[in-house]
Amino acid sequence: MVTGTVSRRQLLGGVAGGIGMGSLQRNRQKLPNVLVIFGGSPGNVIEYEFSVTGRVRKTRENGGAPIDTRFLTIDKEDNVGNGNVTGAIAGGGDAYRYSGVITYFKVKGTANVYLNGHKRTPKALTAPSGSVTFDGCQRVRVKGPFQIVAINTAWYDQVGFATSYFQFGPIRRRRVLPPKALADEGISGFVVTSVTAYKRYPDGPQIDVTNPSIKRCIRRIRPPRVEPYFVDCRPNGDGTIRVLFGYNNPNATALRLGSSFEGTVEGRAPRRFRPNRHAFEVDWKPTGDDDRLVWRLNLESFGYARDGIAVTPLAADCAETTTTTTTTTTTQNGGTPTEGTPTEQPPTGQPPTERPGTERGGTTTSSS
Repeated sequence: MVTGTVSRRQLLGGVAGGIGMGSLQRNRQKLPNVLVIFGGSPGNVIEYEFSVTGRVRKTRENGGAPIDTRFLTIDKEDNVGNGNVTGAIAGGGDAYRYSGVITYFKVKGTANVYLNGHKRTPKALTAPSGSVTFDGCQRVRVKGPFQIVAINTAWYDQVGFATSYFQFGPIRRRRVLPPKALADEGISGFVVTSVTAYKRYPDGPQIDVTNPSIKRCIRRIRPPRVEPYFVDCRPNGDGTIRVLFGYNNPNATALRLGSSFEGTVEGRAPRRFRPNRHAFEVDWKPTGDDDRLVWRLNLESFGYARDGIAVTPLAADCAETTTTTTTTTTTQNGGTPTEGTPTEQPPTGQPPTERPGTERGGTTTSSS
């Protein structure tokens, strides 16, 4: 059953920036488990050794064990490296922070052993802890027993990158997570980014793993770019220039993006970008003949480092009428030629093959 569900939205910029925290808090997150070993006496030296699947380092924290931190020592005879530890105690104690799980533990003599504040026997420390295996981008295969299995997912909605957190448990045997009910999350699917499994909550996790294909999987669900482009410009006769911009959103869903002009305009840049091709007009007041109007889309929230940019020609070029007219003929009444209405032709090389319908003030309209 689901023991709890929490959803938290984060724009990609916020994820990349992170939250400021001290080195101690970062170490606690990266090395969540505290193992404390104490006992013996000056005449009764107790030796021990153990191995973990993650990283390990000495600490002076007791992790809730019943020993004062002043009796926890960092001695030269304690050897830590590559997930393997050997040490000895003679009346004091040693403490370690580590990640992953303990795969081997041996002690010569009788010692007090505490894991995250709970007393454990050497056998209990290395008891079968189950397994977690990623099955592609959206599924994990879990083999219990676990009290709680927490799954982090990533996805995109209309405003950018987001993450969610789900808890399941207890899981006693085998199970595939997450359930099919999560398959509709996001506008383009989701990715299971990491899994944390607890044998006894709130003890530290026995398994804390990241999807080895996380980068490839996130690229797969990332919505394609919205691309802006310049269409046309013409003088208004009052010192301003009317500019027609367009964009193409290849996604099936409208997206919201940061959008701004570099230049003085009447009208606002659009923020909502509907699917397919659309266009809008603004009146631009250039500061000189060499001025250009730039329209910029910020795509950072969708994981793109490069902005979308559309640029007008020089103001001097726009001050001349850039639209040409051609005369077309049609046949009526059995083939009698008649003169057609002049039609406007957009500049060559632009994405739309027909001039889009437009509205003033940044309101977008569909292409014909």
